[in-house]
Amino acid sequence: MQKHNKFKLFRGVVSNSGFDSLFASVENFANEPNRSAKSIGVEYLEGSNELFVSLGYTESEGESNSIKLMLSPIGNLSENDSALEEKIYKTTLALNNIVCHAFYVNSKNELTMIFMCDI
Repeated sequence: MQKHNKFKLFRGVVSNSGFDSLFASVENFANEPNRSAKSIGVEYLEGSNELFVSLGYTESEGESNSIKLMLSPIGNLSENDSALEEKIYKTTLALNNIVCHAFYVNSKNELTMIFMCDI
């Protein structure tokens, strides 16, 4: 169980490099000494092309972890749940130390997962 009561909000507009700049901001904040990332929440606003990421974390002397956010397109919601679950499973095989995940769906019903991994 990952108990925490601190949250930091980040937002960014998608660019040619996707959300790399936004993810770097989240990672830089999360990877500060004495800070331990615990969870993420995600909301994509299609109209403004913005992604909001909330980071749940704790701060404690000597407690820290380093994280990396990984973006993975999964598939379209027109696919059945079993097919999407299989794609998620195959995606996770290439990732290590997944702490948590979130997802968003765009106006084309494309499902994208964001994984927070310990590094």
